[in-house]
Amino acid sequence: MAAEWLKIRKSVLIIISIITPICINGLLAFDLHYRYFGYLVPHQSETGLSNWQLIFKEQTIFYFSELLPLFGALFLYELFAMEVKNNGWMLITTMPVKKSKTVLIKLFYSFLFMTVLLLFNIITIIIAGLITGVEGPSEIALFARVFFIQWISMIGALPIILLIMLVLEKIIYIIPVALLAGFVSGQLYYADSESILSRINPFTMASSCFRGNSSTIILTIIESTILCLFFSFLITYVIRKKELLR
Repeated sequence: MAAEWLKIRKSVLIIISIITPICINGLLAFDLHYRYFGYLVPHQSETGLSNWQLIFKEQTIFYFSELLPLFGALFLYELFAMEVKNNGWMLITTMPVKKSKTVLIKLFYSFLFMTVLLLFNIITIIIAGLITGVEGPSEIALFARVFFIQWISMIGALPIILLIMLVLEKIIYIIPVALLAGFVSGQLYYADSESILSRINPFTMASSCFRGNSSTIILTIIESTILCLFFSFLITYVIRKKELLR
């Protein structure tokens, strides 16, 4: 695991995980400057949301939660592209360490970079709210709930993305596939968030983050745990059969 970190510590992954939420929530702050007091607050009673929930709701216009599969795909692609270049994967197959262990370590680091991205999302969205002039106390429980639901949802989604990437002809194809999956899932969720498909779709679990409650958290934990274990098992099976990554 330490050897893997030495390979990735100077990569663009750290930059992506920090800059992405800064850019998105910078745009959010600009949007809130015009819409928060002029539109969102006057219609607040219709939504039944708190002051800070309004901020998270407004962030949905940038599809942040629905773009999480894309960010995960970018992390995974960059981690594996290091091995694909210069026949690094062939070298791994000749080493005494199992290929499956190497792959699962890369999955772990994709979780790590996703964690950084989600933490910076919370930090920068709080800054955007403070700049806007959101009134009332900071809702620490809400911030923690949003982060946790988004994070635990990706524990279920990232192994699925990784498995798809491993079976594709070229690993770069996972980027448009993840983008499409997130976009379509988002459209289905916002069309009917109460449907069975929206509730069990691992790519839409994060979409309910700011409206979620204890039952949402429990359901997300159960589903993500099952998905993570099941697809991690499939990954170890597939990777044993995989002779070449391109």
